[in-house]
Amino acid sequence: MLKHADGSVRGVAAADVYLDSISQIVSNISIEDTGSLYAYAGEQIKAGKTGLCLYEDTYLQIAEVEGSSWIAVAFVSRSEVLSELYDLTRAMTTFSVIAVLVLTFLVIVLTHRIIGRPVKELSKVATRIAEGELGQTIRYKSSRFPL
Repeated sequence: MLKHADGSVRGVAAADVYLDSISQIVSNISIEDTGSLYAYAGEQIKAGKTGLCLYEDTYLQIAEVEGSSWIAVAFVSRSEVLSELYDLTRAMTTFSVIAVLVLTFLVIVLTHRIIGRPVKELSKVATRIAEGELGQTIRYKSSRFPL
């Protein structure tokens, strides 16, 4: 699509590409028969199978090229496809472990401050009362989370 400077459509440009001359050049090339990836792709093509398939550790995409007798084959190693996923998994695992450690630390600290300190104070007062000092009072902080 061709557009004017203001973004409105000006027209459409198109080109036809013929693969006949390239077809003649590559027509004498044959696929290896050595049991390799190329041989596997050749077997899939001869069997008329298209789409995505996995050969050992490599993904192959086989598709017919419209308007020609060509078959396009693209391949990429599985590790290359999954490497970013593995990196993300490692990063998320590391983050999760750190987050759990930080949250555990916070729960321990807050539990100690919210429950531990008042219970310790109560224990001291109870001990003094047991020793005969009956005029004891419990100091109580009125804040909701005594930090």
